[in-house]
Amino acid sequence: MVVRFKQFIFINEIKNETRILETMGKLAGPALRWYQENLRSFINWNDAEKALRNRFKEFTSNSQLMQEFVHIHQEENQSVTSFYQYVIRKYGKAQQCITEQQVITVLQTGVKNSLKEYLIRNEKDITKPDE
Repeated sequence: MVVRFKQFIFINEIKNETRILETMGKLAGPALRWYQENLRSFINWNDAEKALRNRFKEFTSNSQLMQEFVHIHQEENQSVTSFYQYVIRKYGKAQQCITEQQVITVLQTGVKNSLKEYLIRNEKDITKPDE
């Protein structure tokens, strides 16, 4: 959100106070409460942006981890075993924001097309992780 808004600001040369109000006007839930509680500490856009990034850093990094995870695909010369090990290592680093079902989905959809056909035919056997 902050990156897209910075691009908008650059194009439209928006004033400092308007930048803060426009950005914070898009907040909801806990983010909006946080803004309302800290309203007086935002003197300029740089302070507001820094505070916003610091406050929601974990959420942003979790979102980034999730995006990276769901886009994992087997490389052309990569073995299936190597691909699966890579996915499991990535899952280990992002367990707090990725479910086991998402891991299964990435393992099924990230492999080469030739293996996908086989997996689709046998999907009923691999839809649940081992207990």
